[in-house]
Amino acid sequence: MLNGKPYESYSEYFNWKGMRYRCNCVTDKAYPYYGGRGITVSDEWNSSFEAFIKDMGFKPSKNHSLDRIDNDKGYSKENCRWATKTQQVINTRIQKTNKSGIKGVFYRNRDLRWIASIDFKNEKIHLGSYRTLFDAACARKSAIDGHKLIGKKLQHRTRWYTSHDWSDWIDIPTVKEEK
Repeated sequence: MLNGKPYESYSEYFNWKGMRYRCNCVTDKAYPYYGGRGITVSDEWNSSFEAFIKDMGFKPSKNHSLDRIDNDKGYSKENCRWATKTQQVINTRIQKTNKSGIKGVFYRNRDLRWIASIDFKNEKIHLGSYRTLFDAACARKSAIDGHKLIGKKLQHRTRWYTSHDWSDWIDIPTVKEEK
């Protein structure tokens, strides 16, 4: 019981429970990506939902979930925050199959070009193809920083969005144009 209510009445309880299963239970389908690669839960949090809530507090909104700031470290009060889905997309680790070492940039053999993309509204948005890894990485960085798309538009399905519109959805700041 927490504040006179059963733990199960708090959505944070299910975040806490899921965190523990991913890291401790070898039969959990996510275990290979968490406990199996050395991600642990701090002793305090592992043994107490109340300690977890004391350190983390309650979610700011139903759109927030538990996020590790450094994806190579475990769950602890120093390394966790409540984050939106878009913040978490930006904070994902580089996949094993990524040969460039840069998230959102890969080499396409059939074109002999480097491809840059960003995730936007749960879809991958193609930023362009480039002759060099450096150019592709710069294009992705510029898009995330909001510099490249100032005054330009980004197409998403059949609607066009300005950089101001889409920066809100992917939680990045826009930069004002200099006159």
